[in-house]
Amino acid sequence: MSGQIEIVHTRAEGTLATGTRRGDGSAEILKANNWRWSRQLEAWYIPRSRDQLAKPAVIDATANALRGAGFDVTLEVDDSASRSVEEREADRDSRARARSEMLQNRAQRRRDAADTAWEASRRIADGIPLGQPILIGHHSERRHRRELERIQNLASKSVGESRAAETDQRRADSLAGATEVRYSVRSVGRRIGRLEADLRKLQRQLEGYTRVIGHYEEVHAPATGEWADRLKLQLADLEAQLDYWAGVRDELAVSHPTYSHETVKKGDYVRVSGIWRKVERVNKKTVSVETGYSWTDRAAYHDLTGHRPGEEMDGPQL
Repeated sequence: MSGQIEIVHTRAEGTLATGTRRGDGSAEILKANNWRWSRQLEAWYIPRSRDQLAKPAVIDATANALRGAGFDVTLEVDDSASRSVEEREADRDSRARARSEMLQNRAQRRRDAADTAWEASRRIADGIPLGQPILIGHHSERRHRRELERIQNLASKSVGESRAAETDQRRADSLAGATEVRYSVRSVGRRIGRLEADLRKLQRQLEGYTRVIGHYEEVHAPATGEWADRLKLQLADLEAQLDYWAGVRDELAVSHPTYSHETVKKGDYVRVSGIWRKVERVNKKTVSVETGYSWTDRAAYHDLTGHRPGEEMDGPQL
C-alpha cells in the first residue's frame, strides 16, 4: 500500500511535498511534473514557488498523478499571508551568504584532495627509476603496471579536484557579491522597469482591454471571480515591490549620480558601456546616442555611467 503524501503551499515557504520514501515510486511522478528534491528541506519543492502564488495547474496535475499511482494525497494551499519585501531580501541575502560559505569550504576541501592525490602520485613515481621500462616477463612487470596505473589515476583525480575547486570558488565569489550587484543603480533601475511593465499588464487584465491586430480587434473582458481575486493579490505584491525598490533608488541617488531627461540635453555626451557617445535625442526614459553610422542606439538612464555637457568635449572618447 502506498503512503500518504502532503502537498502544502504557503507564500513564505513555497510549494512543498512531504511524506515520500525512497523507492516508493513517487520520485518519478514528481520529477515528471518538474518538482525537485531538497536535501536541506528533506522535501520535494516546485522551483521558484517561494513568495509566489500557488500554481494550481502543477499542483493538481501532480496530485492526480500520485493518486492514480495509489498514493493518498492531501492538499493545503494558503495564498493569503505573504512576507514583506524587506524580509524576502534579507532571506535572499542570508541564503546567498550561506551558500557562498558552503562553496568556499567545499572548494578548500577539493584543493586539499587535489594536493593529496598529486603528492601520492609523485611518491609512487619517485620509487620508479627515471626511464625504467616495463620488463616484459619479469616478476616486476605486474607491479610496475599497477604503479603506472595508480600514478595515472591519482594524477587524473588531482586535476579533476583542482578544476572542481576552481568552479566552486568562482560560484562562491559570485554569490558573495550577488547582493552588491542586485542593489547597484543599473540593476535597481532595470528591476523597476520590469515591475512597472508587469504592473501595467496586470491592470489591463483586471480592467479589460482591446488589442488591435491588423484590421481586427481582439476584445478582452475584465477579469472576474477567482481569476480577478488572484490578479488583485499579484497586483498588491507588485505594488509593494515597487515601493521598496523605489525607496532603494532614492537612497542610491544620494550617493550615486542619477540621470534623467531633466539633466541630459541634446548635444551632451553620456558614457554607455564605457564609451562616451553624443546624445542625438532625449526621451523620457532613454537617450538616443550617435553610433558613427546611419543609425542611433538607445540607452536607459540607469545604464548611463557618466555625463558631460557638450561644450566640455570635442568628440567621443574611450
